[in-house]
This record gives sequence, structure tokens and C-alpha cells, in this order.
Amino acid sequence: MVEVSELTASDHAAIASSPSIQAALSSSSASPALVTPPPSSLFYTPSMMMSTMNASLSATGGSCVLNRKLDDGSLVPASQGEKDAADAAAKMRQSAEQIANLTQEEKGMWAEDRRGHGNDHYREGEFQKAMDVYMTCLVGMAPADSPPAELRASDEKIALPALLNMAACAFQLGNYSKTVQICDQATSLASGVGRESGKVAARRGRARMKRGEHDLAAKDLRKALELFGEGGEGSAEVMRDLRRVKELKGKARENREKMEKAMKDTMEKGREKGEESFYGSRKGEREREAEKMKKKKAVSSFSSDAGAAEKKGGGAKEEGKKGFEFTFMHALAAAAAVLVAYYSVFPPA
Repeated sequence: MVEVSELTASDHAAIASSPSIQAALSSSSASPALVTPPPSSLFYTPSMMMSTMNASLSATGGSCVLNRKLDDGSLVPASQGEKDAADAAAKMRQSAEQIANLTQEEKGMWAEDRRGHGNDHYREGEFQKAMDVYMTCLVGMAPADSPPAELRASDEKIALPALLNMAACAFQLGNYSKTVQICDQATSLASGVGRESGKVAARRGRARMKRGEHDLAAKDLRKALELFGEGGEGSAEVMRDLRRVKELKGKARENREKMEKAMKDTMEKGREKGEESFYGSRKGEREREAEKMKKKKAVSSFSSDAGAAEKKGGGAKEEGKKGFEFTFMHALAAAAAVLVAYYSVFPPA
């Protein structure tokens, strides 16, 4: 396996001159020409180089990998983000090299031609490739120390169109935050009037609409409609977006109200359930206490009844005893009376 450890080493000539690369290519009967840029390509990036070399080395089972060298000299596999960054850096550097000896006017013509290539990618739905091409147009901008008129022309002819196209690509890629950021940069270059400023406002408004920033989106879209003019080119689409923003804002408000109501109902039910649980537990305590008292009273009543019954039983016994004694004495008295009467009639001999 051949390792290309420096992400910044995107220059194909330097890579091709590496002894390890040359050895790998020679062992696989591949030609060093395979690491030269394809003639139909605007750029030659590290990713393209790795793809070309791996296609050549696949016959022998070899491969090349792109690594990142750490400060301590160790190597770790490059992430996709790092590969993309390396590719973008290579494109910008190669573009700068291409226009290094051009006049500012020629740079403007070069940027216009480059934007045409980006438009081709955009029409094919290759939005990331188109965005990369549009980005390279920015290297044709006039240096910061250029005369004001030249700077202004550079902004209007190179930077602003490139940024507008980049914003369109970011929007198509679903990166709405990036779209807003690019439009913010374009706003600083736009003069504040005319179609270009209207395009900036319209594209930022649509991105903000996608982000759910309805008030900001409506503000941008109204600004765009003002710049396009009533019935002007692009105004119909902006009016459609304004209606859509109004609908989305209404739905968002309804959803927010529903969520607030649901949260309120949930909290109310929770409160009621908590109170029910609290008072239910108190009620249970009272019922248990009442049951204890009832049982206590029942036991006390039973004891009282038993004592009364016992007392009543003792009195009955006493009365019975007295009644028995009374009846026996009367019987003796009656017997004595009978004997007296008998002997008074029939005296003993």
C-alpha cells in the first residue's frame, strides 16, 4: 500500500516524482502519465489523483491512501471533510496559477468563462461541482489595493455573480445556513438597488423560509419584490414565496398553540393527578383511622354488653334465690295450718 501523507501535496508533478509512487507504478506496469490531469478536467485534485492511481494499481492488488500527518510525525487516515478541503485548496491554487499573468480585464473574462463551466454542472444537477467551480472565480477578484473603480467593477462582474451562483448551489444542496451566509457576503457587495440585489434578497429569503425564520424571510422577500418591481422578472416567484411564508407562519402559530395547549393540559392533568393522589392518601388515612375507631368502639361495646349481661345474670340469680326462699316458707306455713285444722277436728286419742 502506498501512502500519500500530506493533504497539501496535491500537485501531481510532486507526487509523481515520489520514489515510492514511482516504484509502485513501475511494479504494476503503469505509466507515470496516469498521475497527470485528464485533459477534459478544469482541475486535478488529490481525490482525482488517488482514484487514477488506484485504478492503475488494482491489477496488482496495491492501493494508495490519503493520510494526514500529525505534529508528532504519525499518520492518520484523512476524513472526508479533510479530503474535500484539500480538493478545494488545490482548485483555488491551480486557478490562481492559471490567471497569475493576466490583466484584471482578462481575469474578468476568465471568471466569466469559468462560470459557464459551473453553469453546465448546475444544469446537470451536479451542484457541488458547480459550487466548487463558482468558488474558483473569486481568485480573479482585483487585489485590495486596486483603484476603487477597479475594485467596484471586480465586485460587480466577478464576486457578486459567483456568490449568487454559490448561494443557489448551497440552497439546492439543502445547506440553508450556508446559503444565508453567502448571501450576507453578497449583500455587502451589492449596491442595494437593481436585479442583483433583488436576487440576493430573494435567495436569502427562501433559505430563511426553509429555516423556519418566517419574519426574516418575509422581510427579505418584500425587499426583493420592491427591487424587482411589480410585475418585473422574478416578481411572480417572490410573490408566491411570500404567500407560502404566510401559510407556513400561520401553521407554525397553530402548531405552537397546539403544543402550548397540550403542555398546559398535561400539566393540569398532572396537577389533578397529584392532588388526587395527595387527597386520596389523606382520605385513605382518615378511612383507616375511622375503621380503627369503629373496631375499638365495637370491642368496647362488646365488653360493656358482656359486663351488663353478667351483672344482670347475677341479679336474676339473687332474685331467684329470694323467690325460692319465699315460696318454701309459705309452703311450711300452709302445712302447719293444715295440721292445726286437722287436729282441731280430729283430736288425738
